[in-house]
Amino acid sequence: MFSAIVSFFLGPYILGKLGATSYGIWALIGSLVGYFGLLDLGVRSAVTKFVASYHSAGNHDGASDVKSAALLAFTMAGFLAIVIDGSVYASLFRLRHIEPDLTRPFAAYGYPLLPALPLALTVGLFVGLVIDDWKLSLYATAMIALSFLLYAVTARGRTRGAEDGLER
Repeated sequence: MFSAIVSFFLGPYILGKLGATSYGIWALIGSLVGYFGLLDLGVRSAVTKFVASYHSAGNHDGASDVKSAALLAFTMAGFLAIVIDGSVYASLFRLRHIEPDLTRPFAAYGYPLLPALPLALTVGLFVGLVIDDWKLSLYATAMIALSFLLYAVTARGRTRGAEDGLER
C-alpha cells in the first residue's frame, strides 16, 4: 500500500524531471526488474517438489543434491549480477576518462564520490563472495572469462559488419 502511494506522488515528479521518453524507459526498466523476481524459471517450485519427494522416500542425499544445485544456480546468478553491476559503475569512470568533453544527457551528481560509493560496495560484495566460496568464485570467473574471450573473438566480425553497412 505504501509503495502504491509513493509511486502515485513520485510519478508526476519524475516525469517532470526526466521527460516523457526517459520516464518511459525508467518505467520499462522498473517493470522488467519486477518481473525478473517472478521468473526464477521454476527453480523454487522444483526444489520444493523434489526435496519433499526425496525426503518422503528417505533419500536424504538426493534432497541434499537438489538443494545444492539450486544454491549453485542462484549463487552463480548473484555472482554474475555483481560483476555486471560493477562493470556498469566502472564504465562511468572509464567513459569520463576517455571522453571528458562528451555531452551527457544526465548528470552524475556528486561525481566522483557518489558514483564511487556503489562501486565500492559492489567490490566489497565481490570480495566477500570470493572469500566465502573461493571454489565457486573460480568457476564463475572462468565462465565470465570465457564469455569475454568469445566477445573478443567475435569483435572482428562486428567491426567488419559495421564497415559493410550491416550495423542495425
